[in-house]
Amino acid sequence: MNLSYDLILSLKNNYTNFNLNNNFNFKEIIKTINTDIDKNKTTNNNNWRNNKPHYLKKNNETNEIILKNDINTNLNKISPKNFNEISENIIKIIIKNNNINTIKYTIENLFLKAITQPTYCLYYVKLLEIMKENKINIIDNINSKCIEFTDIVKNNDKKINIKESNYDELCNLLKQKKLKEGYSQFIGELFNNNFINTKTIENNLNIFIENINNNIQNSIIDTIEDNLICICKLFSIIKDVSLFKERYTQKLEYIKNYSKLPKRLKFMLMDIIN
Repeated sequence: MNLSYDLILSLKNNYTNFNLNNNFNFKEIIKTINTDIDKNKTTNNNNWRNNKPHYLKKNNETNEIILKNDINTNLNKISPKNFNEISENIIKIIIKNNNINTIKYTIENLFLKAITQPTYCLYYVKLLEIMKENKINIIDNINSKCIEFTDIVKNNDKKINIKESNYDELCNLLKQKKLKEGYSQFIGELFNNNFINTKTIENNLNIFIENINNNIQNSIIDTIEDNLICICKLFSIIKDVSLFKERYTQKLEYIKNYSKLPKRLKFMLMDIIN
């Protein structure tokens, strides 16, 4: 029978005249109990971390949300030092959950990361290469995302019919000069690695030039500069720029010769025309 500390104390009080012998030493019993209590307290204090309840995921999180969080977390960790490890993690997640939505979300997230962190563009493209090597169907998703981004660049001030929850986020990102530059850098790297074709690059160049021409008469310098940055970045990234230079030189010359164009922008154009 297990005797509690309180129970033994009550027995002591009730039987104060009880003649204890060596086989039933009340003081020793209490001393033993006190020692055990002290040990339990010490153990509990030392192991409080082990006893802390673990919550793997919130109950209200769906499998889709958990999956997206895993992909996003790994993409955020990509760096030159850990690329091999992180890319392997991402490939495992995609293969394990091999469906259209998983691939689509990964590509979409890669585009956003590339725009906001152009320094790592090469690594994002390298990850796409590994996905391709693992027979993951990504080309259609890449082209679809390029079309979506191109439409956003074209309709910077208009809302177009794209049923994507992150449409507003993309629009806001592409209104910032540095992020437009990141976008141009990424599609240039995609072209260099045969993920997109010349038509996609031409579509973007045509839109950039159209945006400039639509604003040049009103001398909206910010918009002109934004689009010139995109053109210059594309021309500097694309390895075989001769594929496009001849076709667009005359159009760029026209912009360069516009009288109200600031000199710094003229010099930007001269660098890519000459």
